[in-house]
Amino acid sequence: MRKPTPYVDRGKPGALRYQGGVLLTVADPPRLTPHILKLHEIQRHNSLEPELQETHRILLRWSEGGGSGLRNPEADIRETHYDPLPPDLQGKVDEIVDNCPWTTLTVKRYRSSLSMSKLAQELRTPRNRLYENLRAALWYFRGRFEKEGIYG
Repeated sequence: MRKPTPYVDRGKPGALRYQGGVLLTVADPPRLTPHILKLHEIQRHNSLEPELQETHRILLRWSEGGGSGLRNPEADIRETHYDPLPPDLQGKVDEIVDNCPWTTLTVKRYRSSLSMSKLAQELRTPRNRLYENLRAALWYFRGRFEKEGIYG
């Protein structure tokens, strides 16, 4: 059995406390020197370089405009909210994607809702290799888009 202890009124929460008539204080925290990080230091391992972001955006817009406009009930739906490319640019990007070495990767990445893990399993490649291939494809597309004058 516990020995009962007397109730001690500690005052209002957040109020200053006194101990033996002396005001309790807290030491100031040490001064920190600010350290400014560069972009490459804060960039995640799987994030895109700034040079590839416009190419990625063009391919996202390309993925919105594929097809006849009629609903396909068997299609794997990727829910994005990008404006489709104009029809003339859509045709140029279709041709570039169809004739590139990464056609399967590009179509599955941009026109399906597969996560990168599921995509890696489906393509039977390690996930880090998938990121390398996607980055290589984006550099290829960037060069082709600049040559063709495609800007999103």
